[in-house]
Amino acid sequence: MRAAQHPATAERDPGRDGGGAALEKLTACGHDDFLPGCFSRPGASFPGQVVGEIRGRSGEQPDGKLSKTDKDGRHYWERGESKGKPFILAVADFHKAASLEQGTAASLTYTQSALWPYLYGHRIEWEKVNGQLLVKASPNPEHVYGTKKIPSGFFDLPDSENVSAVLYSNAGTLAKFDRMGVVAGFALPHHHYFRYGFKYNADPNATEPTFFNEDVSDPAYSEFWSDELQIFHNPNAKYPIPMEWFGDLTQHWFEGGKQFSVTPNGHVLGSLTGIFTPRSENPSAGSATPA
Repeated sequence: MRAAQHPATAERDPGRDGGGAALEKLTACGHDDFLPGCFSRPGASFPGQVVGEIRGRSGEQPDGKLSKTDKDGRHYWERGESKGKPFILAVADFHKAASLEQGTAASLTYTQSALWPYLYGHRIEWEKVNGQLLVKASPNPEHVYGTKKIPSGFFDLPDSENVSAVLYSNAGTLAKFDRMGVVAGFALPHHHYFRYGFKYNADPNATEPTFFNEDVSDPAYSEFWSDELQIFHNPNAKYPIPMEWFGDLTQHWFEGGKQFSVTPNGHVLGSLTGIFTPRSENPSAGSATPA
């Protein structure tokens, strides 16, 4: 997939069957706009902005992308080559940076927990009975943060059937490109790269992810572009996307009042990357970036 450099422009991917799909990138920024690539105005709303500080900053209804039209009155899915094809919203949440001083994580590491209940309008409840994990989806009509209330169920909103799926990654940052460069043999001399975070736990009765801590510079270390990607299929989509298009991604869908997921082993739920140099090289060296 290719993401446009400006959120008002949708790009097309040829697709494996030649039919193609349209993709629109939505980027959320905080009041400080700490990421240069943030094009949304501070406080702009998108499908991930439904919990914590995101809700508190939301300045418009989350269906803004559904109602937006161009100067000719056309919605995203009605324009040019996008018409008559699956339409994907690719979201990236940069509204809050990580802080080593405060010990707080960047928004990229937890937005995925907001997408589940917001997109499908249901929250997941669980309990263990005789050691077996039992889960069920319960209706979640709205999200409340302070004095703000946001209706839940993005895929149930009017015109949302035109959005085939929502694509999300918790690693669309410079840290990802740093690591991929190291894996490809482009590590800087006298630099050490470490990654730590949480991965999917394949135990069917697990309620906690698996912690990992890896040396990116180790020749045995491996990483792929799809390791952090998730796609949420719209159960009401006018043009559904075949699951075969995204075989290496975590995929979510809702059917018969139940929520389902297929997650590949090794899927990363969130991480931080530390880049260090010996003190003999740089006495103040050392930094950590999300994802």
